[in-house]
Amino acid sequence: MIDSDISRRIEILRYPLMLAIVLFHIPAGLIYNDIAASNDFTKLLIVFFSWLVGGMGVPFFFLISGFLLFKDFDATLESYKGKVFSRVRTLLIPFILWSLIALALKTAILSVPMFSGLDTVTDTTINEYTGAALILRRAFELLMLPTIGPLWFIRDLFIMTLLSPLVWFAAKKAPLPGMAAMCGVWFFRIDTDAMLLSDLHETLPVFFFSACVWAGKWDIKKLDRFTAFIGVVYALCAAFTLWAISADAISSFHSVMHKLAVLFGILFFWTCSAVPRGSLDLVLGKLSQYSFFVYAVHVPFLDLLQKLYMKFNFPRSDSEIMAFYSITWVITAGATTLIAVAAKRLTPRAYNLLIGGRSADE
Repeated sequence: MIDSDISRRIEILRYPLMLAIVLFHIPAGLIYNDIAASNDFTKLLIVFFSWLVGGMGVPFFFLISGFLLFKDFDATLESYKGKVFSRVRTLLIPFILWSLIALALKTAILSVPMFSGLDTVTDTTINEYTGAALILRRAFELLMLPTIGPLWFIRDLFIMTLLSPLVWFAAKKAPLPGMAAMCGVWFFRIDTDAMLLSDLHETLPVFFFSACVWAGKWDIKKLDRFTAFIGVVYALCAAFTLWAISADAISSFHSVMHKLAVLFGILFFWTCSAVPRGSLDLVLGKLSQYSFFVYAVHVPFLDLLQKLYMKFNFPRSDSEIMAFYSITWVITAGATTLIAVAAKRLTPRAYNLLIGGRSADE
């Protein structure tokens, strides 16, 4: 069972993880516009915050989601149906709604000549949905390449729910061989494009680990004893990753080092959450309820903000690049949170539908 302390820790981590994911997506605006820092320190600073800190966000969320999914999992048909029906409400319906909203907004934006260059992710608009066959094809394309890019996370969570009995069976019957295989998939990014879901190498290993926690009845609180050790390992892995990138080492090497840094970073921040922090926990707990909404809207908001920012103040020097990086992160995080607060107060039913009516244990 999940006790009150575990619930508290999951709740206070959600919003900071969302902020980390925003950090992860900020460099896209620099890359797409061929903007690169001239100073190595500036480059590594961006890599550290976006790749090593921001890179923990999605796998950490997957870990939490898998942990909650396999809670009280008994592999019976009744339990499976309950899990699937619950995730239809919390994942599938929001995925469909956000996809349709993004599609409608994109069609409206692209119909205005001055905004024609502000498209994101795909070139699909509502105008292309004509005829039953084409509608089905476009719907399939949106499933594979969502109109809002980060929706792949929601899609994969639902697909992992459908596959949960197989994952649970493997975790019960062959946890060690399974963990070895999943480590290979995750660390070495084994190609899964042929399996329809190119992101499977990110989702399946983390879900398998979550299943092993419950199947093996692991006491994850024991990790709290090793916070200092885990922190040192995380720092070393992060330092090796930055060194490998700065030294132009073989890409597979710094990719594995990055995965190790992400793994130990997740463990480190999880163990750090063991210490209650009073008013900070209270604030993070309240902000936690807006995490899903912010996740859904932050990429299109960030993309639009960065394009507008560059129209008025195109960053060229390292100091301007760091200002662009910091300002767009703060504005995106703050504005999307305020939008979520306003949406919840003004249209509570619509807001609840868009976030899947989720509770703390979903």
